[in-house]
Amino acid sequence: MKVIDCFKIQSHSKHILYLHPFVLMVALEMIIFVDANSFSTVITSLIRTPDESRRLQARSDSHETGRAFDLRVRGWTKDFMDEFVEYFSRKYKGHGATNIKGEERLIVIHGEGENLHAHIQFNRDYADPTAWLKI
Repeated sequence: MKVIDCFKIQSHSKHILYLHPFVLMVALEMIIFVDANSFSTVITSLIRTPDESRRLQARSDSHETGRAFDLRVRGWTKDFMDEFVEYFSRKYKGHGATNIKGEERLIVIHGEGENLHAHIQFNRDYADPTAWLKI
């Protein structure tokens, strides 16, 4: 498996250059984990512009600041999704973003049907306020 083959839009593969090194390391670890469990990995979103975020009605700037990415979970079993969330949430406790209630959430599974995905989000320690300007 080549990492470049994991991108929904191949031209977005260059966005990995602008992620915080820790975010990139975790993303690569997740790709390897999913592949080792015989499921497919598609990165559907990395860094976005503010206009793209508005169009998608994003609730935070996590993609704009390079501290989030989305993985398609199509074809993953419910058990595997649960294992994925549990494993990485435990391993990287203290690195996830917090919601408005102050609860840490590294991985949020959301969307419906074809849009079901895992949103992986890191706290502001990993933010680059100008990440979106670099793409």
